[in-house]
Amino acid sequence: MRYKKLSRLLTANGWAWCDTWVRGGRFRPDYVVGGVVTGRWATSGGGALQIPRQIRRAVLSDPGWTFVVADAAQVEPRVLAGMARDEAMAAAGRGGDLYSGIVATSALSTREEANQPCWEPCTAPPPEPALT
Repeated sequence: MRYKKLSRLLTANGWAWCDTWVRGGRFRPDYVVGGVVTGRWATSGGGALQIPRQIRRAVLSDPGWTFVVADAAQVEPRVLAGMARDEAMAAAGRGGDLYSGIVATSALSTREEANQPCWEPCTAPPPEPALT
């Protein structure tokens, strides 16, 4: 199993990866915001959003600069909350995990329920006919 994992690292992120994606000593992927049909970010080069933890230490910043690793988890709903000026959704995410924050407001029962996409139309049912 260890061999298989190391072999995968070499195949996906080894010398061939460096030859293909590193130019002038720099890894320069293109980030594509909303590049996937789900609206998530993508990259068009080298798997920049999926660099394994085992090799991240190989990435260094230039002198005087700081290299930052950020977890972009839940970025899409956070951006949408900001664009919509949804104060309740923004407040739910301030504690860290957005979906746990939604559950804490009692809007939904579980984190799993809060993390499920809603593909159904967001329309109210038709009104009941008036009795005459």
